[in-house]
Amino acid sequence: MLSIRAVRGPGGAVLKYFSVLRDITDLKRNEREINYRAYHDPLTGLPNRLLFKDRLSRALLLTRRTKATTALLYLDLDGFKAVNDTMGHHAGDLLLQGVAMRLSSAVRDEDTVARLAGDEFTIILERVASRQCVEDIAGRVRESVTGEFDYHGVPISVTASVGVALCPDDSEEIEPLIKRADAAMYAAKQRGKNVVVFYGDIASQAEG
Repeated sequence: MLSIRAVRGPGGAVLKYFSVLRDITDLKRNEREINYRAYHDPLTGLPNRLLFKDRLSRALLLTRRTKATTALLYLDLDGFKAVNDTMGHHAGDLLLQGVAMRLSSAVRDEDTVARLAGDEFTIILERVASRQCVEDIAGRVRESVTGEFDYHGVPISVTASVGVALCPDDSEEIEPLIKRADAAMYAAKQRGKNVVVFYGDIASQAEG
């Protein structure tokens, strides 16, 4: 940071300039760190609820402008509580970190994986071409979680129940879309877990 001040003599004429140069590397680094912590989950490094909603808002705005489709996946780990209860929270934390890495690898670069709380994750799929495309990605996401995780030589197994809501089909607003993806996830739990359920399917069944 450079600041310059003019030194003036009688009549206001500039005699010289006085400058101070200060290294603000640490200040900028701290600012970036504070900003990162505000928008990211400290355990997994994924976007947190605040950044997730911001990105979902932008995705839905793009959907309305381009008539594209955005899919919201809502995931809950099956059997996570048992891991915490039997193996401890350290094992649970490592499991969440492993799941976060696998989920990020299962989606496209332009998609957003976020951790909302506990063992709940969301994925925003932007500009998907068709429902079949969403089904394919959701299938990869579910399968990515099912493989065993190693905890100091002890295998840990969990699965994921996945609910899917589509914009504009199910809603064009943030909160309703989240609630419908969440409802679809609970429907997946009720169907025996480790499955993918679309909100549109359970809504059609309810109407029928």
